[in-house]
Amino acid sequence: MDVLEIGCGTGSTALVKPVSVFVSNTACLKDTKFWLRPVATVARLFHLAPFVKFLSREELKNHRQEAGFDILHTWVHENASDVLFVIATRPVDLQPHPSARHNPLRALPASDSQTTYY
Repeated sequence: MDVLEIGCGTGSTALVKPVSVFVSNTACLKDTKFWLRPVATVARLFHLAPFVKFLSREELKNHRQEAGFDILHTWVHENASDVLFVIATRPVDLQPHPSARHNPLRALPASDSQTTYY
């Protein structure tokens, strides 16, 4: 079976087989907790916290699409407004993009999915 290692744009790496479903939940702190950025920076300087990348929901969706995923559905739960849940698939016919350095997949066109708030 063909298994590709792909970067998802958030520092994480996933092993996804062709025609697989990728489900993720990621805290998008840039949209809701932007004030935590200076706190996280100071905590990191004193080795009290790891590096935290502040992403918006749109940036995260773009990273997933650039990694070669077709986003099927996204939603934000009413009790977890910081967290974006994403369900995506990776098409079988993807070929490496000539300019891809760490990402062996080419970027796909944006899907017509919309974020749903529950």
